[in-house]
Amino acid sequence: MKGSFRPLAFFMAVGLAACAFLAALSWLSEHPEEKGPVHKDSISCISFSPDGKKLLFNRRKNGARSLIHVYDLETGDLAAYQPPAGERWAMAKYSADGRSIVFSVFPDDPQRTDRMQVAIMGPDGKHVRKVTASDGPKINPMFSRSGDRIIFAKGKMRENGRTSAAGFDFYEVDVRTGIETRLTWFNLFSVSPPCEFPDGKTLMFGAYGFPGMEPGVDNSDNVYLARKGERGLPRPLIALGDANPLINKGGGVRNPLISSDGKNILFQASAQKPDGRHGEGDQYYQYSPAGTHRRLTNLPVSTIWSASLSRDGRQLAVVFHPFRAPAQVKKIAVCDIENGTLRTLNLPEGPSHLVNRTPHGAIRHVAGAMKEKPGE
Repeated sequence: MKGSFRPLAFFMAVGLAACAFLAALSWLSEHPEEKGPVHKDSISCISFSPDGKKLLFNRRKNGARSLIHVYDLETGDLAAYQPPAGERWAMAKYSADGRSIVFSVFPDDPQRTDRMQVAIMGPDGKHVRKVTASDGPKINPMFSRSGDRIIFAKGKMRENGRTSAAGFDFYEVDVRTGIETRLTWFNLFSVSPPCEFPDGKTLMFGAYGFPGMEPGVDNSDNVYLARKGERGLPRPLIALGDANPLINKGGGVRNPLISSDGKNILFQASAQKPDGRHGEGDQYYQYSPAGTHRRLTNLPVSTIWSASLSRDGRQLAVVFHPFRAPAQVKKIAVCDIENGTLRTLNLPEGPSHLVNRTPHGAIRHVAGAMKEKPGE
């Protein structure tokens, strides 16, 4: 992923920043004991519908083009959204009322990767409209709780380094006017999808790599809180101490989620067995201010690449890569948080149909999308 601006390499790099962290790379090695053809099923960027009955995610099966898919948890039907020629769509999320979907648009042209944009459409794939027009890779878009703004991370392209993009900060764009407003000044190496608290003023996110951190300050993966528009460094939310001997402290904490009422916070961390010497892979925990974080999942030893909490807070969906599985095979599991049961989905081989049967051509831009607030 160094040096060049190949679209697939960029997509994978940004996907790591969006849906996992670079620590996951150490898990993704080919296993010499594998024999015969290796089937690939790459899944990322998962998200519940507001009613908890559907899942949005990106899927690339056996070399086919990566598409946004929608899976019906009740019927088992799998469908997909077809982007127009020259584009890739990813990182889709529903609005709170379920009437719109926001997503990132990746140009296929390797010379135009810095022209990624944020777009919205209806659940039926119609009325596609780009709401940004500024330069810079834009990842992890989500609707604000009010629904009139979209929050996203915007970074900078790099010619050298471990990823093709870095230097991320959070912005929001007015859906109606297209005016972008900068919310943070962190210049982060990687960020997870953000969460907005009910007050509409506070963001929570997982991040790694604060260039402004002073020497000696912990700069590992953690969950952070930040007030929109405030300068300076955010404060880490979670400290792993003696109250959690079964959480690997060296692995950090990542990919936070929040319930719709803002009262429950979940995070991803590496679990340890009681012997303190063997790991149990990535698991999800419920945050406790007292430090007694409760483990919610019992996944097989795996790396978690993406997760979503249903709006009612009862279901947790995760995309995971089992430790002994082929490198590019990922699975989806849905956890019932109340009783702790876990169901691994058996996805169809491919989508039964395209939601938007006729790919849209030119995508309409919102008026004023080139504008930014003065001083930003």
